[in-house]
Parts: sequence; C-alpha cells; structure tokens
Amino acid sequence: DWQKDNVRGSNLEATIAFTIPLGEKRVEKLDEENLESRMIDAPKRDINVIVGESKPTKVIKETSAAVDPETSEEINNAWFVRKNGDGSGTKEDPTNISNLTNSKENDLIIMLGDDGDINTDNYSDETSSLVLKSGQKLVSPSGSVYLQNRNGDRVVQYSPEGKQATLTNDLSKNILEIADNTTVSGLNFKNGKNAIYGSEVSGELIVSNNVIQDSAGNGIWIESEETNSVIIENNIVKTAGDNGIALRAINIKYEDIPKDEYGDIQPILNQTEGNGKLNITIRKNEVHDVVNSGLVMFMYSDDESEILFSDNTVDKVKTGMNIWSYAAKNNNINIINNNVVGSEQNGINIYANQPLEETEDVITPESVNLTNIMDYNSNILIADNKIGKVMSGKGIGINSISTGQNIIQMNGNIVDYIGSYDSDNKYKVRS
Repeated sequence: DWQKDNVRGSNLEATIAFTIPLGEKRVEKLDEENLESRMIDAPKRDINVIVGESKPTKVIKETSAAVDPETSEEINNAWFVRKNGDGSGTKEDPTNISNLTNSKENDLIIMLGDDGDINTDNYSDETSSLVLKSGQKLVSPSGSVYLQNRNGDRVVQYSPEGKQATLTNDLSKNILEIADNTTVSGLNFKNGKNAIYGSEVSGELIVSNNVIQDSAGNGIWIESEETNSVIIENNIVKTAGDNGIALRAINIKYEDIPKDEYGDIQPILNQTEGNGKLNITIRKNEVHDVVNSGLVMFMYSDDESEILFSDNTVDKVKTGMNIWSYAAKNNNINIINNNVVGSEQNGINIYANQPLEETEDVITPESVNLTNIMDYNSNILIADNKIGKVMSGKGIGINSISTGQNIIQMNGNIVDYIGSYDSDNKYKVRS
C-alpha cells in the first residue's frame, strides 16, 4: 500500500498498491436556524487525518494497483534484494540477486546495499550480467521511479529508504543489461565492461541518478532503432575505457558502413529511409576521465527526432561531445548550457553528412572523421555552452557534406582556450 504525509513520510509496501481516499469534500449552506446548534457540535474529522505525532489508525478506503505512467502497464510485484538475502523478496524478508530469475515483466526491483557490493555475475548461470525483463524498474536509495494509480489521476514519486546498492562485475562482462521500457535509478556501478548496456531496446527508457566508475568500456551504451524516448539525466561517470555516455540509433550496423583504404568511414549512398521519431534527452550528467568522448550519439537514417543535450559537465576527455549522423533529416538538435572543462581534441563537434548520389565525388578521408551529426532540413541550436581548455582541434565545430537546408544557430557560447591551433578554430563552420 502507498501512503504519504508530513508525519510518516512515504511508504510503499510490497503489494505495490495505492491508498486512495473516496469521495469529495462537500460544502453545506448553513442557515441561521442550524448555525447555533452546529457551533456547539463536536468537530468531525476525516478518517486518518494526522494532527500530531500520535500513532494514527490506517484506514484504506480504496486500493488500486500501481501502474507505469509511461506505458500504462501494471506493476506486478516488488522485489527487495540484498547481497546476502535469502528470503521471499519482501521488504521484511529480502532475497538475493539469483532469485530475480523468478521475477516477471513489469516488476519493481529495489536493490539495497546493507550487506556489501552485489556481483551481477551471480544472477544466473546462463548470463554473466543482471538482465532486466521488459518493463522492469530497478531502483536503489537516492533513485526514484514514478507510479500512478489505475485511473491515471494520481502520480507519486517513490524513492526507497536504506543504503544505496553497488553493483559490480568483472571488466570483461557488462554489469547490467536493460530491456524495453525499463528504468534504472539510484545505483552505484563499479568496474565491468559496460556498466549499463542495452542492445536493440525499444519503448521508454530512463537512466537517472546513478554513479558509474572504472568501466573498461562505456559508462552507458544503448543501441536502438525503435526507442520512443530515452532520458539520461543526473548520472556521474568517472573513468571509462571508451565513452562516458554513448547512444546509437541503429538502422545499419557499424561494421556495414563503407570504409576507405585507410579504414576511415565513408558516406552512405542513398540511405534516406528514416527509422522514425526519436526523443533523446541527455541532461545534468557529469563525465570525467574517459578515453574517448564524454557524450556521443550516432544517428543513422533517423527522421523527425528531438535531441537535447543540456546542462552536462565533461572534463578530461578526448572530445567533449560528438553528435554525428548519416542520412538524418528533419531533426531538431539542441545543445545548450553544457560545460566542457577540458578536452584533448574538440569541445563540441557536429558533423553533417547527407547521402550522396552515386555519381558524386567520393569524400576524401581528410574531410570525414568520427565526430559527426546532422543532415538536411534540420534545426540545430548551440547556445550558452562553455568550452574551457581544448588542447587541439576546435572549440565548437560544425562540418557538413552536401547538406540541404539546415538552420544552424550559435549564440552565447564561450570558448576559453585553444591549444595548438589559431583562434579561428574557436568557432568553425565548414561545408
């Protein structure tokens, strides 16, 4: 049952249900004859109104199943998990990670760190990672999930109490693999290949309030061609062997992209059919000490998408932010209020590559790099970003090859220092 008030705070029992008061307040019109008698009547209070620190009696007037507000799917069950848990999975009797193989789609999983770090390799003999099922929500103290009642007129934000859990794994194995319509919030991730990984996931994805450190690969790595919405916010990534946060909207596989004799990517010919709309939000994240890009997004043949990079802080990376695209069109890209403290090569780099006709000249390797984005008939806004120290390359770079009618706006940006290049590379637009 769900309850919340100023005295008792919030409380979620393992049944995952809402307590919903019935009825509405009525206002009676008092006439002069009954006014005097009403004034001396004993006061009437609603059941379960809290007037002090006394222990009230809980009265459930209506119970409704909790529902995912994004998908309208009911939350089937709640699992409380600790490293050494050996119970049934209730709040009073937590279970361990291996028992999560019995969980179902759309379950809520609450990870607790009271017994120490949880190695996700112990989840199953069949996998080397914790693998979520479709619709599941994984949350730990400092994280939260939104739940609503079946009627859709009450929404609450649930954050569990207790000690935050730390998930870990070997450097050759992913720590967590997400599924369609999943949420991951409030956990620590330590070591592992990719801390959070998703392959061909779809639907609504939320990754928030997590701390990721010492990943051999990427902090967050998500691949998808059908995702309706991805929200990645308030995460901290510290030390990664590849990228901090990486998204790839897939229509063609990376290994299928043509390469030249030098191994550099070549433009895609006649690849114009879009995947459909993507809604990507990457905001309020911190990325430090990663080998390649702090934030990177690859788009292949995506159409009418909304992309937002905002209020992120990136430091000690090769390139601060890379967005690159082949055959993307009709997109809105907003890169606003980000802070790239220090990078080796580029602060923010956008690369636009419209599909070429087969009769056109082949683009030389010199003009094609691995830091790209937009195509044609798109709106790009780069505003109020701060680029600190860039050792080489460009502070903010926009490169376009045979693009159409894009609208590009840059305003309010500050680039402090460019190392081995002249000041013209602080802001560089090239066609």
